Amino acid sequence: MCKIATIPEQVSAQVPIIPDHELLRVIGRGAYGEIWLARTVTGAFRAVKIVYRSTFESERAFLREFEGMSAFEPISRGHAGFIDILHVGRTNEYLYYSMELADDHLAGREIDILRYEPRTLKSDLGRQKRLSADESIRLVNEWGGQPLPVSATCWVKGRLWILVVFLLANLLPQESLVYPLYYLAKQVGLYDTRLVVIIVFTVIQSAFGTYLLSSVLGAFPREILEAARIDGAGPLRMLWRVVVPVSRPTLAVMLTFFFIWTWNEFLLPLIFLVSNQNQTVPVALGVAQGEHLVDVTMQAASGMLGILPAIGFFLLFQRTLTRGVTVGSVR
Repeated sequence: MCKIATIPEQVSAQVPIIPDHELLRVIGRGAYGEIWLARTVTGAFRAVKIVYRSTFESERAFLREFEGMSAFEPISRGHAGFIDILHVGRTNEYLYYSMELADDHLAGREIDILRYEPRTLKSDLGRQKRLSADESIRLVNEWGGQPLPVSATCWVKGRLWILVVFLLANLLPQESLVYPLYYLAKQVGLYDTRLVVIIVFTVIQSAFGTYLLSSVLGAFPREILEAARIDGAGPLRMLWRVVVPVSRPTLAVMLTFFFIWTWNEFLLPLIFLVSNQNQTVPVALGVAQGEHLVDVTMQAASGMLGILPAIGFFLLFQRTLTRGVTVGSVR
């Protein structure tokens, strides 16, 4: 957390000075600062929020808060579910932003400076303890407008059943896939080509990868996405600049395991690749021995050469692999 102090319970001893605004009285306060009832030079009433520099542990955190609110200003005016932020500014002692003033909880748009209390969902529910279905729908539409896009997270309907299908696909033994895949490869003209092996293993590994990433990204901290959105990041930028860097250790583990599993695969390449020029290393090693004669020296040397790529790949990503396996185990 960036903030180390709290706002004092009493009203600030010195009324903050906001350009073109006369601050009248405090109408709310919280962990982030005070909310003042203010009047502009044209006589319009506004709500002005003051966030003090003293509540931040560093100047950098204070400036980042200001930059985030400045980026959020146009977003608030472009979405029906947000209160419009009209202006954002700062001094050396505090930052401030002027907002539309909510209606009075009793008088509506008639603002009495001394008696004003903002209308909120809590005040509406306080006056109407029990709401009818029509009244509940009206309040939801009035206060919610449309769902607030606090993050780029979207949930697919029926995602649990989709994950179950992927999990069952991983549990199927490869022997049960041989005949249908063989028949399909024959029909589409891909039999005895490297492309059929690439397609088959891409689908198989993608099923496991989807299952693994769903559990990892399902627990992704939404606060990080909310902070990125306030900073003005769109969905694609959040994906590439926030989600992917945080998930890089997990992705490295997946790629390492996928490479080793695919490189050492024997059964499916043996079925699909019958030509010598198309065979993979494990298949070539398996068919290199004769029926009555085995060259042990050649087999040992070939086996050693065959495992070098897997060992090299593991050593290359060893540190990332270790971080990916232990991520989340220590807090």
